[in-house]
Amino acid sequence: DEVKLFSTALGEGGIRALNWQFTDYAISEGHPGLFSSSGPRPVAQSFQIAGQKLNGATQGTRLQLGANIWGYKFSKSSGAVYIVWSAQPTKISLALGTGQALVTDIRGGTAITSPKAIPVSASPVFIEAK
Repeated sequence: DEVKLFSTALGEGGIRALNWQFTDYAISEGHPGLFSSSGPRPVAQSFQIAGQKLNGATQGTRLQLGANIWGYKFSKSSGAVYIVWSAQPTKISLALGTGQALVTDIRGGTAITSPKAIPVSASPVFIEAK
């Protein structure tokens, strides 16, 4: 959920988003951090990817993609970055201005697909024109 919270905060007009829980000092209260005593948790990687993808974004806009589909478009000098997720697996269409979309998952895996049939699910994906 870290990427959902991060992108929603920025997409709704926040000027900064920060994860205050970096370590496991409050894990007994149900608040695990980005890092445990044995190293980074998977959320640390998704937090890093979100930061890299949104670095330099100047504006976030909420997308209207249908019921139970959430997303934001972030404007950058290098082009737009979209973050999208849904309640159920589905496919969406985005007007990217190109014939291909680069889709990056929260673990850093990438795929090239048609911007007219981008697969989305409960796990957020980053979408850019290819």
